[in-house]
Order: sequence, then structure tokens, then C-alpha cells
Amino acid sequence: VGSEMCIETAYISCEKVIPFEGDVNIPKLVINSIFESDSTFKVHVSSSRSVIDTSSFQNIGDAVVTIKDENGNIIETLNYVENGFYIGQTFPQENQKYTLQVTHPNYTNVTSSDSLPSPITINSIDTSTTVDPINGDRLQITLNFDDPESAQNYYLIETYSVNEYLVIKNSVIFQISRVRR
Repeated sequence: VGSEMCIETAYISCEKVIPFEGDVNIPKLVINSIFESDSTFKVHVSSSRSVIDTSSFQNIGDAVVTIKDENGNIIETLNYVENGFYIGQTFPQENQKYTLQVTHPNYTNVTSSDSLPSPITINSIDTSTTVDPINGDRLQITLNFDDPESAQNYYLIETYSVNEYLVIKNSVIFQISRVRR
């Protein structure tokens, strides 16, 4: 006496297509740049894409990227290096306004202005370690510096730690206390 078992499997899928009703925009220049006093000007130029475009971002290698002073005089035209990056030879100076201008015949020109603030002086740095066998040891860092009250400033604190097997960057929980004198 034999027995036979039959198993039926059904695959069901559902797809809902939502038509895109927005405008397909003309691509624009996308500029990324942060300048600092200890490095030359570096600018990345690419083009935007539509939300329905599945192609990858396009780096732009034939734009004209210039840095101008506050009077509109050209300080430098940056050289194209690779992968959309343009690099100059000029180091920005503090408290001088710079204008970045990017032009390309197929896109609308882009202009932006900014300046480097005066650097702050760190008065002191103090560290202490708290031993915690459950959550791991903790390092507390106390920085003391004078924040100029004449401007609203923002500060970035970057950290990294190294142990035997891995480097952890910016894995810090910050508790910032501001003390005014």
C-alpha cells in the first residue's frame, strides 16, 4: 500500500504603479566645496538628475571654476584633476570674502560666496577615563575655548579611536555645555 502526497505552491505578487506627475527638470550643476585655511581650494562639480532617472550621477570635467576676491577680481581658475574634482594652488585667508563661480555652456552658471572666520584658540584640553566593565571604558574630553560673541558660530569636533582590530570614527556621544564668564 503506497501513499502519494501532492503539494501545490502558489506564488502571488502585487505591483502598484504610481505615475510620476511632476516635471522632469533640466539637469543643473551641483557644486560641493568646503575650504579651509590649511589646504588649497577644492571643488567637486557634477550634474543633477531627475527623480525618475536611473542613471548614475555625472561628474563634469569641462567646467570653468574660478575663485574671485571681494572686489570681483579673479584670484585663480582651478584645474580639473579627475572624477569631477577641480583643485587650485591658492590657500584661503581668514576674514576675506571669496566668490566661487562655476560656468559651463550646457548649464546655468552657479555662484556662491563665503569667508573663513578667524580661528579660535583652544585654551586647554583635559581627558579622563571612566572604567565601565559592562558598557566599555569611556573617555571624557573637556575643551576650553573662547567663543566670540559677535557672531553665531558652529563647531565640528571630529574624533576617532583605535583598538587592536578596528578604527572607529565619530563614535562619540556628545554632551556640550556652554559656560559664559
